[in-house]
Amino acid sequence: MEDSLMRVFASDVVKKMMGRLGIPEDEAIENSIITRSLESAQTRIEGFHFDSRKQVLAYDDILNRHRQALYGQRRHILAGEQGVIDEIIAQVTEAHPEISETVAQRKSEMGDTLWYDIMRRVALQTYDHLWVEHLEVMQYARSNVSLRAYGQQDPLVEYRKEGQRLYAELQRTALDRLAATIPTIRIERVVQEEEKQKEAIRLAKEAGGGEEAAVADKPDKPIHAKPEFARNETITITSNGEERTMKYKKAIPFLEEGWKLK
Repeated sequence: MEDSLMRVFASDVVKKMMGRLGIPEDEAIENSIITRSLESAQTRIEGFHFDSRKQVLAYDDILNRHRQALYGQRRHILAGEQGVIDEIIAQVTEAHPEISETVAQRKSEMGDTLWYDIMRRVALQTYDHLWVEHLEVMQYARSNVSLRAYGQQDPLVEYRKEGQRLYAELQRTALDRLAATIPTIRIERVVQEEEKQKEAIRLAKEAGGGEEAAVADKPDKPIHAKPEFARNETITITSNGEERTMKYKKAIPFLEEGWKLK
């Protein structure tokens, strides 16, 4: 009688009947009335679990649509198509017209090949960071919308609306971060990094290691130890005498580009 199925779904009549009949817990139940009641209870609990799984899949489908959209965008960037980069830069300058001259200057200094290569890497890094943040925010939103059921609102509908808003915010934030990053790109630093890589490859070839050894000996980018900052904590970073104050989560791309904590 303490079985979870009986406790939750069986009626009091069934429980009393089993008690009066004195049916042992380890004995098969053959009474037709009790059998039908248990079958009905089993059907109800199976339906309950099915609805639960269906609800979980509905929530997952919303986030999966975001994933497919962003991954599709990422694949286009990885393909190295100049038109994709041009479209992203056009969106950046439309949202931040004040950097239009800077964009033209950087592109002229670097030349098309280097410019598109750098912007492809910067764009990928920016979207990758934002996607990780988006996953965290969507998880919080999913927990939060469940409370709206008390206000006679469908949590799934509210989650879908909130997801659309958050994904649009991700795209806007990407443009903001790109607009903040482009002016910090220095052709001298890019050229120095390229020269270091070429020199490492040349030395490896001279040593007889060939291309594989050159790749293996290629110096890694410096790894910055992650300080103990909260994601929304305000910090100040510096580079070549320039200072910027922003939240730590927004400063991560700059730190990886060589900016220092003040």
